Parts: sequence; C-alpha cells; structure tokens
Amino acid sequence: MEKFVAFILRLLNCPTQHHTKDLSLAISDIDWAGAPTKKLTTNTFQLSTSDNNWAGAPTKKLSTFDFRLMTVALSLLLLTSCRKDESLESSQNLVAIRFHILCNGEKLAPNGQYMNKSGELFSVNAFKMYLGAIRLQNTITQQSTTIQQYHLLNYADSSSLLVNETLAVGTYNQLAFTIGVDSLHSVSGSQTGALDPLNGMFWTWNTGYINAKLEGISPSSTAIGKAITYHIGGFKYGENTQRTVTIPFPPDLLLNLADGISNEINLDIHLEQWFQGNHIISIATTPTVTTPGAFAMQLADNYATLFSFNKMITR
Repeated sequence: MEKFVAFILRLLNCPTQHHTKDLSLAISDIDWAGAPTKKLTTNTFQLSTSDNNWAGAPTKKLSTFDFRLMTVALSLLLLTSCRKDESLESSQNLVAIRFHILCNGEKLAPNGQYMNKSGELFSVNAFKMYLGAIRLQNTITQQSTTIQQYHLLNYADSSSLLVNETLAVGTYNQLAFTIGVDSLHSVSGSQTGALDPLNGMFWTWNTGYINAKLEGISPSSTAIGKAITYHIGGFKYGENTQRTVTIPFPPDLLLNLADGISNEINLDIHLEQWFQGNHIISIATTPTVTTPGAFAMQLADNYATLFSFNKMITR
C-alpha cells in the first residue's frame, strides 16, 4: 500500500508539459498483494474523445492533467472497493448454547443409577441426538436467525455440548430447533460433517438417520445383558419422529446481540423424560426400540420434552 501511495504522489508531481505518450506506468512498482505484474505502455492509456461520438462535444486529446485525475479517481475507487466492511464486522456478535445433561435433577454420571416413573432403575452409557435448524426467534418482530443447520449432541463428547456461532445484531425472546433429520437429508445418501455416517447415526437410505439414541443397562430389562437400546428414527408418513422444540426465554429476559457482547444460553436436558414425557414407557415391557413405528413415535413425543431453559450469561 505504501508503494501504491508513493506511486500516486510521483504521478501528481509530473511536469504538466508531458504528453500522455511520454507517460509510462510501471505497475511492477506497486505491491498488488501477489497479483501478476504487467508493464502498461502509453498505448494502453492513449485515449481520444475523437474516437467516440459524444453528441457533438468538441474533440480533444486527453492531457497529462486529465490523465492524472483519471488515475486518482481510479485509485480512490480501488481503495474503497478493497476496504473491509468494518460496520458489518462490528455488528457480528457471539452467541453460544451450552447443554447440561441431567437425570432426576442431577448431572448424568457414567453408570449412575436413576429411576423412572415406573420405579425401574436404569443407567445410561450412550446418548446422541440430532438438532436441526437451530434458530433464535423474536415472536414480536417475527425475526428469525439460524444458528446452525445440523448439530449432533453426544454425551461421550463434551465439546458437542457447546454450540458457538457469530450472528448479526438483534433481539430475541426464544430459541427453537427440530430434533432429528428431515426427509430430504435422510434419503440423500452419505454426507459429511454432523451427518457423516461415521458418527454411527445412519441406518440406510431407506430408513434414514437415527434421530436420537439412548443406550444403557437396567435390571428391569428382559433383553440380553439387561441392555436397554433405543434407536429412534423414521421420516415417512405415519412414522415421522422429527419433533420441533421451542424454548421461550423468561418474560423479563431478552437475548440482545449487541456490538462486542457475547451471550451464552444454558439449556438442561432431562433424560428421565425419555421414559415419561408424554407417554409412560416401561423398560420391562419395552427394553428395545430400533425400528420406525408406534413405539418410536411415542418416544419421539417424549424426547421433545427433554429440554428446558436454565440461564443466560452475558459478557
């Protein structure tokens, strides 16, 4: 940039008696951030209004002074177009969502013993869930901003329990997302990122993704090894296990995304609701669900009730 400014200054100091044919621009003297250099001769800039019909305007050969004005104008335009949009950058603000996995009001512990409403003890050693179209909403202004398209929560991976994104300024009063993968992505074959089959959440192109998975042990289970295995999926009509979750913020608490301010939304996941949200699921009766169908639909109704607002931290 310094070389470019020096070039302009040298140009402005040229004697006025020089004609454009004597003016040669050495672009190689300028640092164009790695762009290829090229010598521009006077022929490149030899312009005459007589070559064009200017509706009767008098023809005249461009003088050195005219050329310098053109160069300065072009330079200012170039500098303006290359400048970063600082106002846009300054209006980008960090928002984070932190998930806390609980069971009966306690932090979920590996091999910890918990009890459902049926009085059945169980422990959890695996829990995964797809969240889709995570978005902030303002129900008054109807503003909606998507935070992330798909995210995989994984109890075994603590980093997956935090979602970070930088968004434009705005004011929001609720968070919404869907649990599960939509039909289009379910039949689109092998994908990458959160939807990569290597994450262990894909059945086949015909049955799609596992929207949520819970595995563990229960003395009440009649399955081999006292296992409990719930792989919940299904996207076809009558088997759709996608569910929409809306979490309003407290009436006196709005999420304000303002310049230089970061916000962290904390949500609790209550795993006991897996067995008792909208339907009572007995482990003794149903220790295993691994295909789409009626039980999968009931468990989907239940896992839609897992989430609640905990707190919001503003820094």
